[in-house]
Amino acid sequence: AEAVIPLPMGVDIEQAAMLKANPATAYLMLHDIVPMQAGDWVIQNAANSSCGRYLIRLAGLAGVKTVNVVRRPELVDEIRALGADIVLVDGPDLAQRVAAATGGAPIKLGIDAVAGAATQRIAECLAPGSTVLSYGSMTNTRCELDFYLMFRNDIRLEGMSFARQFQKLRQPAEVRALYAKLADLMARGVLVAKIAGVYPLDRI
Repeated sequence: AEAVIPLPMGVDIEQAAMLKANPATAYLMLHDIVPMQAGDWVIQNAANSSCGRYLIRLAGLAGVKTVNVVRRPELVDEIRALGADIVLVDGPDLAQRVAAATGGAPIKLGIDAVAGAATQRIAECLAPGSTVLSYGSMTNTRCELDFYLMFRNDIRLEGMSFARQFQKLRQPAEVRALYAKLADLMARGVLVAKIAGVYPLDRI
């Protein structure tokens, strides 16, 4: 019973069913790994994912600017409508287009859920001394990161698990408080994920 987290009145149950993993992952990636201040930039791929959409909203609340990378042009307007500052379609010249779109602003955190060559493209967009944070592999491949980019620019690659992050840095009461905060944002419609389908338990 002590582990139960009460939901606020009025929260959509289908949205609340997704509360545990992705909203917490987005929050921790934005706040726990690299010190971010209002006006700083973060870049992420898989921006159309639930986690990516949550991160855009949470970054907006913190005053952090986002570069959002998608794989299909038809997603650009939809992601921009969430509050994204910049939305670009992935490609081999990503770093040049990001620099042009941001006016050359330093980006100190890159978030990767695609892996493969996409990890390298995110890393190429970052300022020296920055971190690429991997939390998934949509391509089901290894993260690719050029040695010389790490060697010359001090780019680091880290893996992210929200459960492990909770164990490392937060007491149970802090975890409950964070989920209460995220649930409140969900109840107020700030955090919203697209729902592809709803299934009965016999199709689990």
